[in-house]
Amino acid sequence: MKNNLLNSYVSGRLKAIKRQLSIFEKEQKKACLHRIRVEIKKIRAMYSFARKMYALPNEANELQALYRDAGEIRKLGLNIKLIGEFQDVEDSLPASLKEKEKELTERFLKEIPAYMASMKQMRENLSFPAALPSKKNIEQYLAQQLHKVFSVLDHQDKRNLHRFRKRLKKLMYVHDFLPEKLRKSLKLNEKSLYKLQKKIGIWHDTSSAIRFFSTLQFTHKDIFISTLTVKEEKQISNLFRHYLNAEKVETLFSE
Repeated sequence: MKNNLLNSYVSGRLKAIKRQLSIFEKEQKKACLHRIRVEIKKIRAMYSFARKMYALPNEANELQALYRDAGEIRKLGLNIKLIGEFQDVEDSLPASLKEKEKELTERFLKEIPAYMASMKQMRENLSFPAALPSKKNIEQYLAQQLHKVFSVLDHQDKRNLHRFRKRLKKLMYVHDFLPEKLRKSLKLNEKSLYKLQKKIGIWHDTSSAIRFFSTLQFTHKDIFISTLTVKEEKQISNLFRHYLNAEKVETLFSE
C-alpha cells in the first residue's frame, strides 16, 4: 500500500476516523464528530476523483451511515448552543433538545462497532490504481471541477451557495492530496479559498438553524427567527460584496 498514493491516503483517512471514534466513545467530545465528517468528505473526494480519472465505479457507501449519524448530533449541538445564547426562549426548549441529543449520542455509541467493522472491510478492499494520472489529465480534471464550482454562481442566489461550497471543498481536498510539486504548479490561492469556504460554512450554519427552528414551537419564536434572518442577510451581503464579486474570484486561482 505504501507505493499506492490513493490507497495510502484513503487508508490514512480511515485510521483518522477510527481514532476520532475511539476518542468519542470514551469522552463524547463533539469536535470528534466534525473531524469524522471532514475525513469522510476527503475520502468521498478521492473516490470522485478516481471515478473520473480511471473510470472506476468506486463509491464510499460504507461510510454513509456514520456520516449521517454524526451530522445529526453535530447539527443538534450547534443549534442548542445557538438557542442558548437567546435569553427569551423558555428553558424547556433547550432541555428537550439536549434530551434528544443525549438519545442520538447513546444510539451512536451503540453503533460504533458496526462503523468500525464497515471501515475495516472498506480498508481491506481498497484497490485504486498504483500510478497517478498524468499532470495534464489532472490539470484538465481540476479545470473541469473549477467550471463546475463557479457554474452555480451565475446568479447571486443563496440557494446555490451550499452547492458552491461543497464543490469547492471537494476540489480543495483533491488539490491537497496531490504531491507538493504538482500542487505548487497549479497555483491555487489556498489561503483565500479556505477563508471563502469557511465564511460560507458560517452562513450555512445560520441558514440551517433557521430551517431547524422554524419547525418547532416555542416562546418568542418569531423574534428568534427574525434575529437569525437578519444575521443571515448580512452574511449573504458580505459574501457577495467582499468575497464573490468578479474581481475577488479572479484572485482565487493565482497566488
